Amino acid sequence: MLGVEASDGWAAIKQAHRAKAREYHPDKQADDAADAAETADNFRHATHAHAFLTNDEARAAYHALLGMCWRVH
Repeated sequence: MLGVEASDGWAAIKQAHRAKAREYHPDKQADDAADAAETADNFRHATHAHAFLTNDEARAAYHALLGMCWRVH
């Protein structure tokens, strides 16, 4: 969602989140109800991704799980 690499640090995550938040912020969007709902969902996803990626424990668990999935296939 944010378009960051696994090795990117906090600064890159923060910058990507700010860019997506500006792009998808509900106050910046058109009045079209369908677009507004989709934009609000994208904004929530970007905010959730930022919260997840800045949590060191959650990020480490995700990378460990991802590594296990690659070994299985």
